[in-house]
Amino acid sequence: MIHCLDVWGLYENVYTEAFKVLEKLRGSDSKSRKSRLLPEVQDGDAEMALVVVDAVAAIFRAVAMSQQLDDKRYRKVLLLLEEVGGWLRVLDAKVYEKLHRAMVTSMGKCAVSLVREAERFNGDLVISFCDLTVKEHYKSALSKDRVYKFAREVLSVLFGFKDRKMSVTIDISMSVLRSLSCQFEDESNENLMEFFDLVDYCAHKFRAAGDMYCAKVSKKLNEMAAIFVEAIPQLNLVLRLYSTGLSITVCNSKLGEIKLEDSTDDWKIQAMFDDDARWQSLVSLLGMVDSYSGDEGNQTGSSSIGGHRNYNNKTHDSCKDRNKITCWPQYVDALKFLCQPLADFIYSVKRKIVLETEMSCASAHLITIHDAFLQFCDGCLFLQRCTSDKGDREIANNKAFLNAAMGAFIVSLRTQLKLEISAHLVEDVIGSPWIQSQELKYLIATLYNIGIVLYRNKELNKACEALKLCSKVSWRCVELHCHMFVNQSSSSDNDLSEDAIMDFVGEACNRCAFYLDILQKCSRRKIRQNIVHILENWLSAEHLIRRLPGPEAIVKQWVKIERECHTDLDAAGSCTTLYSLLSSSQKKVKAGYRKNP
Repeated sequence: MIHCLDVWGLYENVYTEAFKVLEKLRGSDSKSRKSRLLPEVQDGDAEMALVVVDAVAAIFRAVAMSQQLDDKRYRKVLLLLEEVGGWLRVLDAKVYEKLHRAMVTSMGKCAVSLVREAERFNGDLVISFCDLTVKEHYKSALSKDRVYKFAREVLSVLFGFKDRKMSVTIDISMSVLRSLSCQFEDESNENLMEFFDLVDYCAHKFRAAGDMYCAKVSKKLNEMAAIFVEAIPQLNLVLRLYSTGLSITVCNSKLGEIKLEDSTDDWKIQAMFDDDARWQSLVSLLGMVDSYSGDEGNQTGSSSIGGHRNYNNKTHDSCKDRNKITCWPQYVDALKFLCQPLADFIYSVKRKIVLETEMSCASAHLITIHDAFLQFCDGCLFLQRCTSDKGDREIANNKAFLNAAMGAFIVSLRTQLKLEISAHLVEDVIGSPWIQSQELKYLIATLYNIGIVLYRNKELNKACEALKLCSKVSWRCVELHCHMFVNQSSSSDNDLSEDAIMDFVGEACNRCAFYLDILQKCSRRKIRQNIVHILENWLSAEHLIRRLPGPEAIVKQWVKIERECHTDLDAAGSCTTLYSLLSSSQKKVKAGYRKNP
């Protein structure tokens, strides 16, 4: 009869009738009636065990489906769960799996209902129910496979209510993560990657909610990580990376709230680097990441921490060796989470960083930040080369890669350490197939402004480094615009009109002429190579858009350079012409050269 009521959707009747069955089975023992909801376990009585467990499963389902806001019913479910264990052990394996799975499924629905209305219930009840539901999932193979689906649903519901008290969200989400983490026994656990994905989900949600919550979550993740220092180092590492990322987010947010007139870059830098313990911990974390990544592919011969690895040259076998490291995509996610606030901070004080010479107290911490950027970029390059992960994770990593590469370059300009590596990372971004026009324009503005600042501070060599990259980005953007214009018959986008592209090419030539002027003041080495490269890029654009005006700024700059090198008018005949300079180019240049007699 109970099953018929269930099919008809009469869950209140199911609840009542199932308890009547249990009461009859319990008998007339007054002592038993007061202290227990189920009869005493009778070993070997499989038929009675089946009736008891079936009735309990029906009650669980009735509570789950009715979704009433009565905490007494949920508490009774927990009491029944505590008592039914003995009866479950009497059943044979197949029946046990079937009924236990039904109970766990219903418990999961109950837990979701409690979480959805968490503020209506006692917080300890909600947390305890979720914790026991996780534990029950692990008691059978069939239910164990569904525990992360349950956890994702709970967290999704939990973060789905914007008006909920964030303290409730923090307590429940951290409890769910802690319950899941307590089930791990060693690093080989197959669910480790899914757990890291949940940590990443929660960390991003709390970061978006505001810094007042990040501090508390950071502390809880750190406490959770401490449990696994020796038992599961990978778990300890990832949790600490997220904890540190949240901690830096808090500091960054506080700096951003300070009114501009009340703060200076000096003060911001001092405030960020004031906590020595945080930065010492980060040094340790980066060392742990490097120990997992190994020494394969270190192309720089530098120290292991932050050594840049060029995975584009890796063989398939070496990629397979690296894949022995479990959860590498999740390591990269954690590093990305860490690098985001670090990049924001570097950008906010970039002028002070590239110009200041007396920053001895901050130099060590800047090197640590630089190492973090390189670690993340190394991880991204590895994933691009050696994994098939081409979905949303790669798209998100691309933008973060851009920010980390630029952050590394800014820090390198200040420290003069691994500058070639950092510049190469920016070049990787410039030449990547995923780069978009707006991102290229952002890079152009950032690099050009840095170059101008350094030029005005008479740091010409550093200015050249920034302007050299600016030149490369400019022509990459020209190339992208020209191809987009040619491949469509008409466009409503002003950036892709022929006139707009011609103006942009003129601006690119002006920037390059400025770069050549500074390069000539620093050293004449490679100046001819650079001007040939610039003109070849112009010719490529001119091949696509025939109306493109000649590179007047570049020609004028070349004449200026040659004139300064040959002050004696009698020696004018020894000047190098652009035609002879370009004659060695592999590109066909005559048609383009005729535009600039």
